[in-house]
Amino acid sequence: MCTDTSLSLLFDLSDSERGCPAIAKLAKNQMAGLPRKSSPDAGSTLSARVYALMRTDILEMRLQPGSRLVIDDLRERYGAGLSPLREALSRLLNEGLVVGEEWRGFRVAPLTEEDLYDLTDMRREIEILTVTRSVARANDKWTADLTRAYRQMSQAGLKRSNRLDEWLDSHHSFHGILVRECGSPRLIKLRQQLFDHFMRYLQLAPQRTRGGFIDDTAHHDLFDAAIARDTQRCVALVRTHITVLDSLVESLRMFNGQVAVKSKRRKKVSRASTSRFRLDSANDIEAAKAPAAALKLAGDVRE
Repeated sequence: MCTDTSLSLLFDLSDSERGCPAIAKLAKNQMAGLPRKSSPDAGSTLSARVYALMRTDILEMRLQPGSRLVIDDLRERYGAGLSPLREALSRLLNEGLVVGEEWRGFRVAPLTEEDLYDLTDMRREIEILTVTRSVARANDKWTADLTRAYRQMSQAGLKRSNRLDEWLDSHHSFHGILVRECGSPRLIKLRQQLFDHFMRYLQLAPQRTRGGFIDDTAHHDLFDAAIARDTQRCVALVRTHITVLDSLVESLRMFNGQVAVKSKRRKKVSRASTSRFRLDSANDIEAAKAPAAALKLAGDVRE
């Protein structure tokens, strides 16, 4: 993994190039390629924007797992200089969405079975902790909000068109309200981060698997248990709700198999290109020798 030292060496940046918080207008102007006034605050606002954009691209698989993050490509993609990119990559590195390779730059964190099981175990335990704390501290407003969110989620599941996207939004809202009263911002933040990481894996799931989430009864039971303030029942339901699906593991294996095949093909093409370059270079050398030999021969004849 890359350290701060290797990051600095990689980008050849000094500490003075790190930015502070900034106003949105300056960041917007820079992203649009417009001239801007110098400001000590401009760096961090742009860094935050680049971080948010890159993070979303990783979570939504526009930046593929395991793919190299080439600095020149990132500069063009996000319209940012080295300093904002460096800060954004440092944050993503700390979050585990990017991995560093000593002296070789960065890659998007791969998706692995080991990580999927570890992530699922962590999500389950954190969800149990936040749900039980929230249910125990619940109030009338929480009850009303949770009831409204559950009804919206149920109604979204009944729609025939675009129901999965709408259901996922309402599902996210339902679970967010469910844990809202846990009393720990740190737990809420950790829970959200783990859920975001899981979304990368979820995108690999077959359509039938994702569609099956809508028709389940788990959320109805969880809603009833939460409204009844039955924390023990909530624990049992969360343990059943957050598990590793066999279909997801299969999809992950298929995805990684395809990635491995593509990687082998790229290596073969690279080796072939290198071989052709060496052959062409050798031919060029021989071709360059020919005129010199001919001139030498002509000189010998004249003598």
